[in-house]
Amino acid sequence: NLPNSKNLMISTKDVTALEDGVVAINRGTGSSTLNINGDVLVTSTILNESSKYENFSTANEYYEDESHHYGVGVSNYGTDIDINLTGDVTSTDKGVYAVNFGSGDTNITSLGSIKASVKHDDETYHQSGIEVYNSEDSKNIKITANNVEGTHSGIWVQNIGSGFTSITVNGLINGLNSLSEGIFLSGQSSNILVSSASTVIGGAEGIKTGVGDDFITINGSVSGNNGTAILSSDGNDRIFLDKVAIINGIISGGAGSDHAVYSNTAKSEVTSFTYNESINTVVIEANNKSTTFKDFEFFQFSD
Repeated sequence: NLPNSKNLMISTKDVTALEDGVVAINRGTGSSTLNINGDVLVTSTILNESSKYENFSTANEYYEDESHHYGVGVSNYGTDIDINLTGDVTSTDKGVYAVNFGSGDTNITSLGSIKASVKHDDETYHQSGIEVYNSEDSKNIKITANNVEGTHSGIWVQNIGSGFTSITVNGLINGLNSLSEGIFLSGQSSNILVSSASTVIGGAEGIKTGVGDDFITINGSVSGNNGTAILSSDGNDRIFLDKVAIINGIISGGAGSDHAVYSNTAKSEVTSFTYNESINTVVIEANNKSTTFKDFEFFQFSD
């Protein structure tokens, strides 16, 4: 869409392409909507050397570049982005990519599986299964996804807009490289829900968040292969753990006033509570599991 245009809408079924599956650029004043009711397959295995993250000096320069290849890609300068996927997205480069320089929200719903960086393991290409960037003028980000994987991260979000980031995952979310996260967020406050059907795995941390106040609910499983399952950086964060939650690695709260909430576990079900003052950790044994918390100030139980 050219600058004098308004809304952009694409509806399609199955797409097979050499380099890019479905790509939309809206420089108009309206919204961008993609409804894809089938599978998207990108078949090329050739990557563009100039698209490596190290080649760009600023974030805006990187996000305005179009040298990557995309399973599904949207750049928007108007208002909202809405991406609705019922099938699978498979790409040798980026999976689902949304960049919003506009004034609205960015919403992604995926009911299938998203695989980025297929047949590639070079993290310098910054390939994630889902990647979203909201600029200063944008607002909220909302992502609902099932299975997502990528070399850089499963889900990678940078929200420097004025809104909130909400992520709900219902399947396997996997950051494949040793420095990757299953879910990575930076910018504004967030609400993350890992459902009972979901497993989040990172080559580094399972989940890593930024400086905002984060609410992270774990009903499923989170693992960080570097030893940290969840790293919630500066902010007043709350981690909610269901009785059946599985945490492989420590939960680190960082700076701020951080709460660990055992949503449906009573104090009588806690068999051990051990505080190590020298490294500011608490190890809680409950529900036949041991969980280590670092830099947390408050602990709450169901009673």
